[in-house]
Amino acid sequence: QLCNSLTSIPYNLFSENYYGENFEECFYGCRSITSIPSGLFPTLAQNFSGCFNGCTSLTTVPSDLFSSNYSVYNLEYLFDGCYSLGDFTLYIDSSNVDSAYGFVPYKSDVDRTVYVPANSTTADTFNDYAEEFGITVVEV
Repeated sequence: QLCNSLTSIPYNLFSENYYGENFEECFYGCRSITSIPSGLFPTLAQNFSGCFNGCTSLTTVPSDLFSSNYSVYNLEYLFDGCYSLGDFTLYIDSSNVDSAYGFVPYKSDVDRTVYVPANSTTADTFNDYAEEFGITVVEV
């Protein structure tokens, strides 16, 4: 948690990290981050467990954050502790997400929609937790 004063993430932070797969807890506890840039992660990225956990000032998430990450399998605790996070729409193109426990804190007064591949492990995973997270799951 040495990133308490980090307020923004450069859009090209991982642009030279072509083969990066594990982003577990990479921004964990960065309390001052308010947004995430589109296209942040390399296409081979797979594990995002706790990546933004504890980013208490995070208010927005780009809808295409994972749109080119086809091998993602772990999104558990991804936005846990992000209590300022409001409405969002998120497209997840990976069919392999089998872990999303604690994905986001429940809020009843926000509109959160996650688009996932139909008839996939990802759809099953998010449908299992939709009520707990207060999200709408749309299979496409």
